[in-house]
Amino acid sequence: ERFVTREPTESSADPEQYFFDKLLSDDVIRSIDQLPIDFRLVVILADLQEFSYKEIAEILDCPVGTVMSRLYRGRKLLQKNLLGYAVESGVVEPKQAMELEAETEVEAEVLEFKRRV
Repeated sequence: ERFVTREPTESSADPEQYFFDKLLSDDVIRSIDQLPIDFRLVVILADLQEFSYKEIAEILDCPVGTVMSRLYRGRKLLQKNLLGYAVESGVVEPKQAMELEAETEVEAEVLEFKRRV
């Protein structure tokens, strides 16, 4: 099931949403759709729908700390998934992308270590 749509309608009641939908690329939508559902929901609610951590916690019936954790991890996964797109679009230089990818891998290892301890 898709949570992000790219098909804006001219008669949309919210002009901001209309332009946002037009600007969202297929690569970004695909990357969001590929996130694990728990992370995807939080990323969409926080970053696209602009709900607060508290509101998201109420919607998902989970602690605020869980929302924060899922949002952090979801954003990191999204960042990793979008590095190629960022390089192709000229937003990030290839060297910078390699540095970001290395940082993401180190952070993932630290998170995995913390989970084991």
